[in-house]
Amino acid sequence: MLEDTVVTLLQRLYYHSRLTYRHSVHVAAISYQLAQELGLPKAQVRQTFWGALVHDVGKLTIDRSILHKKGPLTEDEWQKMYEHPREGCRLLPEGDDWQAIREMVLYHHEKWDGSGYSGLCKGEIPLGARIIALADALDAMTSSRPYQKKRELAAALQEVKECSGSQFDPQLVEALFSLTMHLLKGQRRPTPSKINEILKRTTWTFNSNEL
Repeated sequence: MLEDTVVTLLQRLYYHSRLTYRHSVHVAAISYQLAQELGLPKAQVRQTFWGALVHDVGKLTIDRSILHKKGPLTEDEWQKMYEHPREGCRLLPEGDDWQAIREMVLYHHEKWDGSGYSGLCKGEIPLGARIIALADALDAMTSSRPYQKKRELAAALQEVKECSGSQFDPQLVEALFSLTMHLLKGQRRPTPSKINEILKRTTWTFNSNEL
């Protein structure tokens, strides 16, 4: 069952790197709400949510000393990091139920202008992967990492705006700003209960308000 496999992978990620696990949950929450903001069908919203949860499972193949390193990575260490989308795709099951999720994982580091890991551009990049790429970047900028301080949301949103049409799909950037306005006006979309269900199954108690 798809959900059981996702939970198993998250369980492994939780014990391998809490940092990556937390990031995955954050990205899933943002991706879910972006997909809703775009008005995607429920099935596609759910599929994007699953893809976001496992987008970084390829980091299971990377040593924690690299994932949590405070200083600059060496060329060899960067090469291992660049491989994590392919490694993540390799760890996922094959079959029709997984095809779209595998593509999200494989292509979540593509850029709108074609300068990403595999060189896909614009509509060549699956929509789910484009959504996850934006959510991934936003969480990375607004979270504390061993190698960087977190940015204020306003600064992160400004960078997203500046990268619209180059790194990010302009339509998704518009959706993000629309979603942000809804949140500021108190029109927050409810966090999917599925997140807390999965968190309970992966042993980490997490306050959904932190999402």
